[in-house]
Amino acid sequence: MLVKTFAGTLDICEDDAWIRNHTVFGNVFEEHIILGPLAPILKKSNVVLDIGANNGNHTLAYSFLTPENARIHSFEPQSRLFSKLQNTVTLNDHTANKTTLYNVALGDECKKCSMEPTENRRYDPNTVSLGSVSLGEGGEEVQMITLDSLKLPGCDFIKIDVEGAESMVLRGAKRTIDAFHPIIMFEHNDENLTPKTNPFRILTEVHGYKSFEYLDWSNWLTWHPSNPPQLPLKPCLPTRFH
Repeated sequence: MLVKTFAGTLDICEDDAWIRNHTVFGNVFEEHIILGPLAPILKKSNVVLDIGANNGNHTLAYSFLTPENARIHSFEPQSRLFSKLQNTVTLNDHTANKTTLYNVALGDECKKCSMEPTENRRYDPNTVSLGSVSLGEGGEEVQMITLDSLKLPGCDFIKIDVEGAESMVLRGAKRTIDAFHPIIMFEHNDENLTPKTNPFRILTEVHGYKSFEYLDWSNWLTWHPSNPPQLPLKPCLPTRFH
């Protein structure tokens, strides 16, 4: 199913109710965040990572907003969503010219692993929210790698939306984050955190990030003191994560 947006054409899974309902009228998923607080950051970012790229909503918008010579690295482990991501990129020349795609999961090891069955994430009795499928057992086998294993030459902005595995991505990206201090947007909607799975703690204690801004839809923005965004933000950190 093809959808025209401000940034180009998206290919979406018609039975993925969550994404379909947010994009069917021509909106990129989380468009209000992308065109709001992220836009000035993206316009100055030359290396951007879309981790948990789904069908390419963010990748498409990032390619539209970033400088002409920017590089976007997009990661999606599920083969069905990766196929849609590939088609979204192919349909848009400005995206294809900037983007490198990876059909892998990012984590803290390089190994084979499994997703949970897609049937576990039913949006209604007839459809599945494919983007909310997480690592687990009984589903599709995928390859996991670490971000550090790619040895990227730079990194300005990272978006992480990996259904509870955000801390694994961060642990596997220590060299990259410490070398470049990118601005990071990550999803967090899990209150049952341990020191090992707490992305706020990893970012503060391991990487030295001190400022956190809640955006919307469970998304947080964080930046290192050496690389603050030029935005009218009010840094905050929830007391339960101190």
